Amino acid sequence: MKKKNIIKYSFLICCIFFTSNTLLGQAYKTADKFMIQLSESTNKVVQLTDSITYEFYDKEESKWDFYGKDEYSYDANGNNVLYSTFDWDKSDSSWVPLQKEQYVWDTNGKMTDKVTYIWDKATKVWTGVNNYEDTYDDYGNITQSLCYDWDSGSSEWEQSTKTDYIYDENKILTQKVIYNWDETTGQYLVSVKIEYAFDINGKMTMFLISYWDNYANQWNPDTKIENVYDVNGNIKVYSSYSLYGSLWEIVDKREYIYDAKGNVTQETVFTYKDGQCDKDEKYENSYDDNGNIIQLITYKWDKIANQWVSYMKNDYVYNVNARATQQLIYVWNETAGLWVINKKYDYNRTDNIYQYMTSNWDNVAMQWTYDFRFTDYSTIHNIVGIQNPVQEHNEVCIRQAEGLIEVFIPDFNDKFLFELYDLQGRKQLSQPIENNTTTQIRVDDLISGLYLYNIISDSKKISGKVSLR
Repeated sequence: MKKKNIIKYSFLICCIFFTSNTLLGQAYKTADKFMIQLSESTNKVVQLTDSITYEFYDKEESKWDFYGKDEYSYDANGNNVLYSTFDWDKSDSSWVPLQKEQYVWDTNGKMTDKVTYIWDKATKVWTGVNNYEDTYDDYGNITQSLCYDWDSGSSEWEQSTKTDYIYDENKILTQKVIYNWDETTGQYLVSVKIEYAFDINGKMTMFLISYWDNYANQWNPDTKIENVYDVNGNIKVYSSYSLYGSLWEIVDKREYIYDAKGNVTQETVFTYKDGQCDKDEKYENSYDDNGNIIQLITYKWDKIANQWVSYMKNDYVYNVNARATQQLIYVWNETAGLWVINKKYDYNRTDNIYQYMTSNWDNVAMQWTYDFRFTDYSTIHNIVGIQNPVQEHNEVCIRQAEGLIEVFIPDFNDKFLFELYDLQGRKQLSQPIENNTTTQIRVDDLISGLYLYNIISDSKKISGKVSLR
């Protein structure tokens, strides 16, 4: 899948384990988009993305130039059955196919098959890449995912990997085992194991990755993450470790401070080398009376001066409806001893168009210059609902703070897409997120209330609700 990393965030915050019980509605996976079913009635009207265009600004010609486009098609149930990406051909001003993904869904809205193709520009035909086949239990949890790769020589799908998912009695994922297909033996050989541990409150306390040693015939632990929570259930300390010999050595640690409303007001990042702990970065958040984040300041640790020094500042601008319309980014000028404007993000939203645009400050011309923008076009769809949907029981580490959604997916080999919808089925945002890395998603421009989210990968769907304050 062609990913567009539009916004890069400067810091990582771990999370609180969140198990979704969608009391007001059920979110259904549609590969890269999804629909919301608020009840078991048969018909719904929802707003789904039809296309997204990506553009860079040509400074010399003073105009916007396309470079990419995504298109989405849906079935009667609102499931995404086709996702296509295109490159822009400047020579004849046309869209050239790049990649497409086709999906098959069962009657419960579960993706059972996904096939990816790439466009061969020379032969002008679609060529297979991989094919995923998923199976589920009676609770709607994925139990196995089989991956096949396309063999151009034999023109057949060849077995590649297998992933088994193991759940506890509460239907919470506790283990994932990944196998690779061995041509010589004609069977799947175990490769990677991922284990999860939780406290009595359902908070994820440990995430462990182990690799199978064929010679020693045993699992060798490799990477571990541990979380410690305060009495309010907020993550207090996040630590990651790597195994050296028989000893776990800490790699980095993050400590968090909250205000009375549970908002993160400070995060401190520590790094470790040869057993030595060093301060690295610090982030301080400020909020207005409505709970909207209005400022984020980043500091770097100066080892020589033995103190924190200013590095970057983010200011947020809101309209009368408390929706963020602009984000201003400053960098610290040590010589002048002041903040210098560097970049800005502008957010524009109408009923069916959402646009995000970045601009850079030109210190010579003393003016803003356009850089990049993407435009999301959506339309209203009449959806045939699914009767008696299967309740989801999936894992996700997510925490909602003022102006932020912080998402951590304890997964080894998947990439994900996070999307947020309001209770009327209107899409509010969409952003790629990486596995094993906490992604911070800005939601400053959304009004307070209950929202439904879907986190989607090639092999699973995680859905639930989050209340924005």
